[in-house]
Amino acid sequence: MGCRRRRLFRAFPVGFARSVASRSSADTGGRTVCGPTATTPQEDCVPEGTYCQLEVLDPGIAKITLNRPERLNACTPAMHRELDAHVRRCRDDDSIRAVVVTGAGRAFCAGAELVNDEEGRGGLGQARNVPPGGGPRTYANEAAPWEMTAIPKPVIAMINGPAVGWGAELTLHCDLRVASENARIGWVFSQRSLVPDTGAGPFLLPRLVGLDHALEILYSGEVLSAQRARELGIFTHLVAQAELEKFTLELATKLARSAPLSAAHLKRLAWRGLSQDLEASLLECTRVLNDLLESEDLQEGIAAFLERRQPEWKGR
Repeated sequence: MGCRRRRLFRAFPVGFARSVASRSSADTGGRTVCGPTATTPQEDCVPEGTYCQLEVLDPGIAKITLNRPERLNACTPAMHRELDAHVRRCRDDDSIRAVVVTGAGRAFCAGAELVNDEEGRGGLGQARNVPPGGGPRTYANEAAPWEMTAIPKPVIAMINGPAVGWGAELTLHCDLRVASENARIGWVFSQRSLVPDTGAGPFLLPRLVGLDHALEILYSGEVLSAQRARELGIFTHLVAQAELEKFTLELATKLARSAPLSAAHLKRLAWRGLSQDLEASLLECTRVLNDLLESEDLQEGIAAFLERRQPEWKGR
């Protein structure tokens, strides 16, 4: 199922992404905090888990935290490599049933870093950061954001503060967006003479809010209040700041109880349905249903219902 599942979920162009660093973990008081161990050249090496942390919480909830609070979690190449590694682990680790993505401190993510990063290299606007083919460096050709759509389990953005530019894009790659009253969100690319760097804004935002609202947001570069983003349907839930983590983890726990095969196929069908016609979507749904009728988990689900107990899913 593992190899087949990876092929099924590549509904978006993530195959061009760079290879990621190998992963390691350390146990810290009942939870696992992980960061990639760099296998890139020496100037790219950073200490484990420095800029992006992964905690695996009970029961099977992974929490990814962007960790540059002093820079409002602005994304650098080093942070992006660590995020990419964590996303891949969440995709491949069957013990993880749901994923929460958030930011440390008072922001979710302020976007791509515009000044020299922590490795001493130029930010987005620096000439030495221009790739050989020309144009400013962005993260559109890296895996992590679109790779989130390939995680065969629920992914929730826990938006604790401003999510701007690349940070706003990152939230769209998550299945659900839970925001606090302190959150704000904006696609400010038009104010920098850019377009959205992962491509999520033009592709996904119109599907959430309609073409007219999406174009107004993208043209203006306005940073929306939490209330306005909820009214438009960008935020799935809006809660008090003090309740944000509790609410989000309870939601993740509820979603993690679903049958893993069902969750995986539902996500794939929904994402692929964005670009399929009705006939193709119905045919694929029928094929999936026929496969699931032969699964062990179907028998377990029926038995658990009849015996009035929680099912014990095997993922097969």
